[in-house]
Amino acid sequence: MKLTTYLSKFFTVEVNEEDQDGQKVETLWLYEKHNDAEPVLILKPTAAPERWKVGDVYSALPHDSIYSETDLKALAKANSILKQQ
Repeated sequence: MKLTTYLSKFFTVEVNEEDQDGQKVETLWLYEKHNDAEPVLILKPTAAPERWKVGDVYSALPHDSIYSETDLKALAKANSILKQQ
């Protein structure tokens, strides 16, 4: 299952196009469902396929860490991306 489709079960996902090293790349902005004021997390693609770099906003994931799509799906399913209040 495509990452954006899977993550949309847990978050509102917005796909944005950004300039990265002179190339246009798609970034994923994840928002809490029904709360799209600020993204919880921004995922940026890396040179390695199916690996994403975390641009942390309010998530529990460390800024600049790199996760595979499989890891991100497991974290979303376990509700481990959002900081617990």
